[in-house]
This record gives sequence, structure tokens and C-alpha cells, in this order.
Amino acid sequence: MEQVRQKRFCCLSPRAACTWIAAFVILYGLGLLVLHVEHLERYQGTALFAAMGLACIVNLAQNRNFHCAIDAPFFLLVAGALALDSYGMWHVSRSVLWPTVVIVVVIAFLLEQRFAR
Repeated sequence: MEQVRQKRFCCLSPRAACTWIAAFVILYGLGLLVLHVEHLERYQGTALFAAMGLACIVNLAQNRNFHCAIDAPFFLLVAGALALDSYGMWHVSRSVLWPTVVIVVVIAFLLEQRFAR
């Protein structure tokens, strides 16, 4: 029977950080390239958060980081909200967005540190 790998604690280990950073750089670079080719530069914020969310999914699959299970859907939700903002269907206040992102990420790390084993 296949044995389940033990969870690695936090993204800050060299292997986990390398996985997340590599996935983010590749996904964000591809996103920016597509946006440039399609002349959709106003969606750069959307590409940023989509790349962060997808990189968290890659990191969750690779390293089983608890906080990525919280951050990935949150980043993708923010990417959707920013896409609607860029399209003009909805307004997202940047003065509320960034503090909210920081608070959610910090809470996710604190929950991981407290409960994930």
C-alpha cells in the first residue's frame, strides 16, 4: 500500500519555497505574456492573483501545506473580483483589498502553525 507523505511545515522551507516561487514565476510570466499579446494589460492584477492562487494549488499538491488550502481559493476569488473590476462590472477598492489580503494570509499561516500537524 502506498504510504502518504508527511506534511511539511510551512512554505518557508527551501523545497516548498522553491516549488511555490517557480510555479508563480512561470504562471505569472505566461499570464503577462498572454495579456500583452491580447492587449489586455489592465488585467495585470487579475493575472497576479490568479498566478498566486494556482501556485498555491501546485504547492498544496506537492508539499501539503495547510495554509495553501485557505490561500488558494482566496487568491482565485480576489482574481475574479479584480477581473470584474477591470472589466467595469464591479468596483474593488484597493485600499481595502491589500489589507484584506495581508490579514487573510497571516491568519492562514497562524492557523497552520496552530492546528496543522
